[in-house]
Amino acid sequence: MVHKFFFASDHNGIKLRQILVKHVADKHNFVEDIGISAGSQLDYIDISSLLAQRMYQDNNSMGVLICASGIGVS
Repeated sequence: MVHKFFFASDHNGIKLRQILVKHVADKHNFVEDIGISAGSQLDYIDISSLLAQRMYQDNNSMGVLICASGIGVS
């Protein structure tokens, strides 16, 4: 069973991340948005590392990582 859903994005994926967070939070209580806010910049490398660390700390979690193309984060 999943305990927590983490959502993260670089500066190119902020809008999509916010839509997904709202959608999942309406159905699931354990959602954490660890992405940056509008107007900020953070490269996919940094946010990918942060998401991986958070998921490592919670073995029963899932993560969604968004960037402009999906290639960088993959």
